[in-house]
Order: sequence, then structure tokens, then C-alpha cells
Amino acid sequence: MNKRVKILMVLEGSFPPDERVEKEAISLINYGFDVHIACYSFQERGRTSKNHMGIKVHTKFINSFTYKASIGCLNFPFYFSFWKKFIWKLQDEEGFKAIHIHDLQLGRIGWKFKKYFKLPFILDLHENFPALLDASLHIQKFPGKLFYSSQQWNTYEKESISNCDHVLTVVEEMRDRIINIGIPENKIIVVPNTPEISQLKTFSGQPDKEFITLFYSGGLTIHRGLQVVIEALPFLTEKYPKLRLWIVGAGSFLKILKQQVKQLELEGMVFFLGFKSQDQMFELLTKSDIALIPHLKSIQTDNSSPNKLYQYLYYNKPIVCSDCNSLKRILGESDSGFIYKSDSPEDFIEQLSKILQAGDISILGNDGRKLILDRYNWDRTVQPLTHVYQNLFKS
Repeated sequence: MNKRVKILMVLEGSFPPDERVEKEAISLINYGFDVHIACYSFQERGRTSKNHMGIKVHTKFINSFTYKASIGCLNFPFYFSFWKKFIWKLQDEEGFKAIHIHDLQLGRIGWKFKKYFKLPFILDLHENFPALLDASLHIQKFPGKLFYSSQQWNTYEKESISNCDHVLTVVEEMRDRIINIGIPENKIIVVPNTPEISQLKTFSGQPDKEFITLFYSGGLTIHRGLQVVIEALPFLTEKYPKLRLWIVGAGSFLKILKQQVKQLELEGMVFFLGFKSQDQMFELLTKSDIALIPHLKSIQTDNSSPNKLYQYLYYNKPIVCSDCNSLKRILGESDSGFIYKSDSPEDFIEQLSKILQAGDISILGNDGRKLILDRYNWDRTVQPLTHVYQNLFKS
């Protein structure tokens, strides 16, 4: 294979950081490809280019009006016009041999690029985007609800997948959902959000034996389900007075969660630790006893592959997890998971109590790391992606 084959990845957002995009790009570079990423910035004016870990990153300034127009992009041309001008100019300069679109929003751009330049188009679906929009609070408010149509986005998704050469998904449940809308199975590649083992450090921290520490990391939005966990805590305090909850992350639901904690008089039990770097987050994880994945069950979360699932397993933590289909299936392969009905504080209490009554909590997650080392690691799960690109450009 020609080691100078250029691939353009397009990311609706800034870069870095984006762990999945970075890992995919570096894996393809290691296989001899020249990977570029096109993304936008709210800060850097004009167009800039830089090198990040061997990835050539091209950034273009986006103004507030164009960014906000994305919610109505299926009806108005402003947003797609921004990307088309940006990417077509890059193509004139660089001569890419394939386009790799990250997430559904820019599927139409990928298809137009493929059609105009007669080049392969890979569509990488990080999540079930139409379902995510359905669950998003901003869609229910003006002006979002004025421009949003669930049916329109579902139709757009099917058209985008039909027009690409290969579609990437993050989990088998997502693959099955795409098959059910009429897409051939051989067109679909599953690449989960598994960790790169060489990047996971060893931390010396140990849980504080004076406390039972619950741990959550991630975004703070309504569909992450922390409100169910917090609602359950008052019923556990009498029997487990040393129970505490560490919440690492930020998001639009933070204020509401803090109000809930205050109303339930849990200020000495629930601690909002804010956004942390990955290493800081892992260090806190090693000092906790039990990890939580409390996502509310929905069409979107049933088809999800959160990074933290695999990270919690690698660090041998017992996990109390809601009953989202993909999470429940993967945790069923280890003895680390305790599954509860996502909208039930009572069931959360029951499952957490099973762990707390088991004696030595530290041994409950001990097979998690083996599962990651044997099966759910990036070196293994990225192989379908690298095989696709190698087949596209066989010399």
C-alpha cells in the first residue's frame, strides 16, 4: 500500500480532545495512512493547521449564527455550506483519497463529497443521533422545536447510511438496529469505545476504609440518570452512614442535581468534583469502592458503548449499572456487574445493598481487567476498521 494515501476525517466539533477520533486516526497512521482531520473552532479566527500526534488538524472558525443553524440544517443551507466550502478547499490542496465523517450530522457532506470526487465515504456513528436529539432538552424549547422533526432525522439517517460505503457503529446492538432499517449487514463495522491498554496507567491509590465511596464520571445531563441515584441515597444513610458519592464531570444538569442534593439534605454525602483530566479521574476511581453507570434506558442508551464501562472494568471495580441493553450484555460477561431498572431508586437500593452486604467489596470486580485484556481492548477491536481501509487501498 502507498504510505502516502491521504484520508480526511471530518469532526463536527473541536479537536483535540476526542478520544475515539484520536485512537482511530493514530491506528490508521500506524498502518501507513496519512490522516487529516477537519474541525471547527469558536476561538481561532480564519483557518489554521497544526500537527497533533502525527495527525494533521485543519481548523476553521465558526460563528455563533452558523453553529446554531446546525439544528435546522436539514431545512436551511447555512450549516452545510460552511462545511462544503471548508472541505472542498482542503480537497483541492491535499488530494484526499477517502472521506471519513464522524457522526450523522454531516452525512450529507460525506455523500456529496463521494459523489463529486468519486471517492469512498465512511460514516462513523458514535451514537444513535436521532434518538439522542429526541431526548435532548434544547429540542423541546424555542427555537429548537421549531426546526426539529424526529421523522426527518430518521429518514436522513437511513439515507446517509445507504449512501456511504461502510458505516461504523460502537456496539452490536447499534449494528442490529441499523440492519432492522434495511441496511445490509456486510456494510456495517462494529468498533467499540474500548481502551488502549498501553495508555492506561497504574495508580497506587486505595479506597479509604472509613468510607464506602460510590464513583461516577461523565457528562451531567438528564439522561445520565444521576437523579435516580441521588433520590435513592436517603434510604441508605441510616444503615450505611459512611456512604458517599463522588461525581466527576460537568454539564447542563449540574444545577438541578445540586438543588436535588440540597433539598434531600445530602450535602455531606454527595460531592461534585467538577471536570478532571483522565489521569485525575482514574486516580479518583482507584480510591473509590463502587463505580456507577446510571444511564436512563432509552433507544439511544440501549445502543451505547461508553468509554467508562471498559475503564471501570479494567480498574477492577464492581459496577452498579442500569439495564441498558448493550451495557447489560457486556457486564454479563463478567462477575462485576449489578444491574438495576434505570428509573427505579428502589431497585438501585436493592442492587447496591447486594454489594454492601457481600463482605469484601474489593474482590467483586476482580475479573473485569481480564475481560478487557482478553477481549475488549483497542488493539483487538480496531482491527475491522483497519482491515476496511487496507482493502479499499490494496496496491
